[in-house]
Amino acid sequence: DMFGADGSKRFFNRYALEDNAYNELLSLNAGITYDFRKARERDRLGELNRESRPWSEPYLDLSTQVGEWGLSSSSSYNIYDNVSTRVKINVNPPSVLKTSTSFAYSQDKEVDIDAEGVASYRLVTTRTANVATSVVPWFNVFASLARRTKDNAAIVESYETRLGASFEAPSACWGVRLLRTKEFDVPEENAVYLLQLAVTFMGQSRALPNMAGAVMSRL
Repeated sequence: DMFGADGSKRFFNRYALEDNAYNELLSLNAGITYDFRKARERDRLGELNRESRPWSEPYLDLSTQVGEWGLSSSSSYNIYDNVSTRVKINVNPPSVLKTSTSFAYSQDKEVDIDAEGVASYRLVTTRTANVATSVVPWFNVFASLARRTKDNAAIVESYETRLGASFEAPSACWGVRLLRTKEFDVPEENAVYLLQLAVTFMGQSRALPNMAGAVMSRL
């Protein structure tokens, strides 16, 4: 930068060059941590048990964007048991008519410890589909459906559903959100509801308490 006699800037970033004409083809993130507290506990006990393992599970996250298509994956590995504990893939197709979709597939390993301290792993497979649209002005509607299967479990198959809609007034001063959530292994009659009014004043948004309970009690 150059300054004039009065101290004001005469030129600002005169020779700066900026080029944003690029695409990030691949993003990679990996890591592993070491817990010194657990290492000291291991040395004190003189043995390595599951609670005193200092190394965390190494993980690897990959993501790529090709045109309007998005693809990402995540994985982790237990170096002590030599077991791949998580593999997940996400696919995000292009949006059409203000409607977006996404799909996910994951395989996780749940660990079970028997009375003798021997570990065994159970395969958990989850498939998820999501859709959201704002094709109607001022309204956003979304839905999510997930199916989970467990090997050698009391409940082999279960579903998780999320249905919701939100409305934002044209004045952007207030809005309403409605949400129904049913978690895995929860009966349909125990689904959780949310009905909430949000008010925006001077750029600050505040959500009022959940009104779903009062409304459901009157139905």
